Amino acid sequence: MSDESLVSNKSLRYSLISCLLLRCGSNNNTILERLSLCDFESLPDGGMGSFIVVGLCNKGRSRLKAEAVYIDSDGVEVNIGLYVDGDGFPRDVDFWKVDFNPLAKFPTDNELIDIKCY
Repeated sequence: MSDESLVSNKSLRYSLISCLLLRCGSNNNTILERLSLCDFESLPDGGMGSFIVVGLCNKGRSRLKAEAVYIDSDGVEVNIGLYVDGDGFPRDVDFWKVDFNPLAKFPTDNELIDIKCY
């Protein structure tokens, strides 16, 4: 991503995770409250946008909770995966831009398409 401040924006990351959790039936206020107290840390993925949740006491192995597709502002598809721990708390969000280039724009809730829940 050309502008690191966009991909590291805490409110955008919180909103993305909250949207996926709520769309997939995880309307647990405790999870959302704890998530609001967390920070997020970018992962070294070449600027595609992946990040981890820092501050939750993650338990056990992670599992895929939700997937979504986003069409970046340059027209390239981005696949997004939300991973949670054994208690359903978010652990990380994985972005994969199909052309392996950096993310041009961080997605907003209404730009997510083809959301799948597991």
